[in-house]
Amino acid sequence: SYATANGTASSGSDYTSASGTLTFAASTTSVTLEIPILNESIYESSEDFTLSLSGASGDANLGTTSIHTVTITNDDAYPTI
Repeated sequence: SYATANGTASSGSDYTSASGTLTFAASTTSVTLEIPILNESIYESSEDFTLSLSGASGDANLGTTSIHTVTITNDDAYPTI
């Protein structure tokens, strides 16, 4: 299973929250998971959220890190005064 959680980034304004189950076909070692990043026109510092992986079954192994930090790098212009 996977799930996102807010850090300094907020679901709904900075990214679209996601949760569900990842299914790996036989002999597959990776799967792509897309989490939409929402574009704002407001300058702010880079922000982050976490992606948690859990509940591996069968021969699957999540390794030692099951919570990953995702950084959204600011791409908006500095404000002018």
